[in-house]
Amino acid sequence: MENRVMGRPLDWDVLRLTTDCLTWIAFYQREAILQLPCFTGIRMFVTFMLSPSLVTRCRGLLGLLNVHCVNYEGEIRLCDPHLCMRMRGLPPIETHIQNTCDAYMKDHKETLQRRVEQEREERLTNPEPELSTFDAYEAGLRMVEYELNGPETEANSFAYPTERIFGTSSPTTDMFTAMERALRLNQKEYEADVVRLATMVLSLRQSKSNGAKSEQIRRVYFSERLAAANGVKKWPNSSYFYYALIRYRYGSRHLESGLRGVQCTDCTPYLAGQICYQMALNKFTMAVTHLSIYDHRSEWWETGVQYLVQLPASISEASKQIRASSGEAKVLQLLAAAMALLTQNQKADFGKLDSSVCTLASVKNSELVF
Repeated sequence: MENRVMGRPLDWDVLRLTTDCLTWIAFYQREAILQLPCFTGIRMFVTFMLSPSLVTRCRGLLGLLNVHCVNYEGEIRLCDPHLCMRMRGLPPIETHIQNTCDAYMKDHKETLQRRVEQEREERLTNPEPELSTFDAYEAGLRMVEYELNGPETEANSFAYPTERIFGTSSPTTDMFTAMERALRLNQKEYEADVVRLATMVLSLRQSKSNGAKSEQIRRVYFSERLAAANGVKKWPNSSYFYYALIRYRYGSRHLESGLRGVQCTDCTPYLAGQICYQMALNKFTMAVTHLSIYDHRSEWWETGVQYLVQLPASISEASKQIRASSGEAKVLQLLAAAMALLTQNQKADFGKLDSSVCTLASVKNSELVF
């Protein structure tokens, strides 16, 4: 016993560096974490969440999310660590997509125009056989009704009601095109734009569930983002396109777009609830990523503190505006639980600031009622 070597005391600087590295390893090569024996990697991140440090707890949660999520562009995910990198003065992705499309269109404008006119003529003169009994106009109106006013039952908030809207569980691209065309032929330009964007989102979901290649998912993802941005420009007083613009997107500018959306005169109760829900997800992502990645007491770290303190009020506001048994309500309950895990331990290595942040956030989080 006399010869036992005493272990070194815990060095917080080493721990911070270690947790930072492991969090990024989980993002770039999650197999390295998953292949550790006896779930050691997962248990390690869970242990981080029991730390007295707020930063380490956030890194533990971010590490678990990094291990769970596939890393490629176009993946809709919570707490994307690349978000912080994109916020340092870089132009929004929609601008990059628009510039790329403009350059491509300039070089191939005549060829693309001829192809589009040819395809349109073929569809008008030779409709697909399966569309002969499909009422595209009525289906389009049903889809618009769903997108603007939400599901008729709470069960439909978990899965898109394709049978009720399209008459089949597997709607096709031809059906989507026919719906949009039928609405435009009846001078319903706004409704046609809603259907065009909504079918892109539905196609993205179908591509993921069917195990499509990342290249295909990325193509639909970029098209959907560009359509949402163009929709806001074309219909600046429509809450739907602001909602589409911020749906599972993160960053302060999307919070601003959400506020503009709920202020639109055509904002339905359903859209107001969905916008508030997306803003709560946004603030949760902003809080966790900023507190995990940036140096303590930096400007960006302080931004994460602000979002953490604001989060309980955002969760509460969203929970008041959506159905209590909807899928979104369940997610908000999970956010509140994660918030409690991040803020319940008030013995922090960063002194009064960290402790006061956790105390304030914990008090606000305890006021949540579901």
